[in-house]
Amino acid sequence: MTIIGDFFTKVNGDMMSFIASGSSAVAKAIAGPVITLLIATWIVWWLLVAFGQVEDTVWGAFKKFMKIVLIAAIALNSGNYMKYIAQPIYQLPDQLAMLAIPKSFSSTVHLLDNALIKGDDTANAFKNVGTGFAGTIIWWIIAIYFVWIPTIIMVGYGAILLLLTKFYLGILLAIGMPFIICLFWKGTKVQFELWLKQILTLVFTTWLSFMAIAVVFKIWDVTLAAAKLHPDNGMTSLLPMLIFAVIGWFVLYQSQMIARGLGGGWHVEAYAAAGAIGGALFSPVARSAKTIGNLIERSKNRPPPRDPPEPDPPPVDQAPIWPSGQPDVV
Repeated sequence: MTIIGDFFTKVNGDMMSFIASGSSAVAKAIAGPVITLLIATWIVWWLLVAFGQVEDTVWGAFKKFMKIVLIAAIALNSGNYMKYIAQPIYQLPDQLAMLAIPKSFSSTVHLLDNALIKGDDTANAFKNVGTGFAGTIIWWIIAIYFVWIPTIIMVGYGAILLLLTKFYLGILLAIGMPFIICLFWKGTKVQFELWLKQILTLVFTTWLSFMAIAVVFKIWDVTLAAAKLHPDNGMTSLLPMLIFAVIGWFVLYQSQMIARGLGGGWHVEAYAAAGAIGGALFSPVARSAKTIGNLIERSKNRPPPRDPPEPDPPPVDQAPIWPSGQPDVV
């Protein structure tokens, strides 16, 4: 089973196509204005040199010219940009992470598939321990809450972190050509530096996440295997796995902070994104369940219907009562 590996293989292919089409569209959009600005800048610079406002050597002029040619060849040609900038940067974290994982895995994300398979095998071993109806229910609950759910949380968090990082990295690479052009002028170099810091942060996030996943799931596999061998010990076998699941989650979370410190850009908030997705998916279900529960509770506490009030008796004809007790005599 390679569900996650196949999914990320498709994501990588789609992201490379997106970067290629996006950079091509950007190159076509900026080519005319950028060439006009470069010609104007070159003309102004030669005029300043001619009138003695700028002192420069022939070697200095040659270096400026080569700088313009080199940057334009990359920033205005989507083919060169993809070959020398976008594709190597996008593939760099995977290539670096492959150095830290066992040779039996063809891709780093296959570690997640392996953890998912072993978690499922361990859960099946626990749910098959119980005998009888009550025992089967208890061991099913243990398998669900203490094996399957921790496995899904660990694998899901790692997958979401890698997926978001790849998405943002692909988007920044698709729009990267204008930032490279910013190297032409001193006043706009800061824009290139900010873009580069964000690219480095995402590269470090992906790389450190792969490394953390390789280390965390390598040790977690050992705890899963140990729990699977002795499922009849119950929580005693599961305790090391649960403890390391919590530690592994913190390692994955802190890898984003370390990447931010190394790259100097904004880090991906995978935890917040996962919480938002979970809230969007489960909040309507929770609200519906709460509403149904409130209706049931109200129906239980509703007072019994009261008997309708008795109608007033019909009026009875009677003689008028005088204040004095006797009618006035005229």
